[in-house]
Amino acid sequence: MRVSAILVPIMIICIAGTARGGDAGSLEDTTVLAADTAIRLTELKKQLTDENQQKRLLAITHLKLMGKAGARAIIEAIEHADPQVRDKAITSIDASWGEAVPALIKATNDPDATVRASAYGAMARIRPRPREAVGLLTKALQDKDAGVRLTAARVLYYCDPENATAVPALTDALADADRYVRYESARTLGSIGPAARAAIPALLKIAKNQGDHAREAALWALAGISPESKDVLGVLTDGLQDHDPCIRTCAAASVGRMGPRAKEAVDLLLERLSDEDATVCATIAGTLKAIGTESERKATTVLKGLMVDKNVSVRVNAAYALWSITKEAEPSVDALIRALDTGDASVRAAQVLSLMGADAKKAVPALTKKLRVGNPVMQQNVARALGEIGFAAKTAIPDLRVVAQNADDKDAEVRSAAFCASSAISRIESSRADGK
Repeated sequence: MRVSAILVPIMIICIAGTARGGDAGSLEDTTVLAADTAIRLTELKKQLTDENQQKRLLAITHLKLMGKAGARAIIEAIEHADPQVRDKAITSIDASWGEAVPALIKATNDPDATVRASAYGAMARIRPRPREAVGLLTKALQDKDAGVRLTAARVLYYCDPENATAVPALTDALADADRYVRYESARTLGSIGPAARAAIPALLKIAKNQGDHAREAALWALAGISPESKDVLGVLTDGLQDHDPCIRTCAAASVGRMGPRAKEAVDLLLERLSDEDATVCATIAGTLKAIGTESERKATTVLKGLMVDKNVSVRVNAAYALWSITKEAEPSVDALIRALDTGDASVRAAQVLSLMGADAKKAVPALTKKLRVGNPVMQQNVARALGEIGFAAKTAIPDLRVVAQNADDKDAEVRSAAFCASSAISRIESSRADGK
């Protein structure tokens, strides 16, 4: 048998390896590998001193791929002269790098605010949690930079979720000049729960202040800290009647956190089911369901009545809310199909059908009909709804492709929505066929 000249070197290597017990030069290979790693590590450390900042930052990225050796170099880089390199090094730290804690503690006093904020964030990631973390983060709530204070408020919960150690500092932070710090402080207090009761007066003050950006977080926090309080329930029910739909939504969701203890709010919640905002309406319906079976039954009755309301927007909102708590699609889809032929509410009806996904399959013929008529906004939402419905909308693929390929249509967003929808449905169809 003739052997190709190309194969001879390969055969020699294999035979040599077999002669050594099948592990060809493993000790030598390890030595070479270690030497290569050392050389590469030296190169990257040198690159950290390069005049080009992008190269310095890239060195950190590559060091992260080098295991423990790279980790040590990254920790050393926390004291680099370039603040962006210091920040990149800190944000590269993994949760398992406990040896980085001393360098991170030092970095919390860095002259650069971004570096300080990143250091506090990294401290929160380390597991097991450094014993110094809560104290340092509490101190950071008084940092001169708002971004640092914001980071501290945001990550304190993850460092100390069941301990009230940080509650006094977080309560003081509710009076911070920066609205985002106030917001995150309130949210963190709400996550801590009943152990944060001392913050209730300050949170009530924010919740009642219509001009405070942190109102939503304060409402949410109050429901988590003191779900049995009538004062808290009173503030939340006041929020249900606020002029801002975001506040109404948050108030409704917060009442839902109180569960059966919010029975006193049922009548007002039922009244507010006719809210002009669909998200508020659906949130209230979910809250009534959370309060108990009886309130859910009442909500279902009210919503069915609202689906024949004279105001088409109310009908659309009620259809969405009813489906969200009962998951019975047919009555809601029937109401939404009728709404597709009504003015401004037609767009919202298409959006709700999109949210219902496959449950809205009965609407496919009506949506397909609307695909080629109406304004561009309506066409986009109809296409998206068909895409979300998925496999059940496969009959719409030809129409979607026509719209997607219509060069005369100057609206790129309409063509894009139609293309995405037809592609999504086709992928589902193909995967099902492959499954067979």
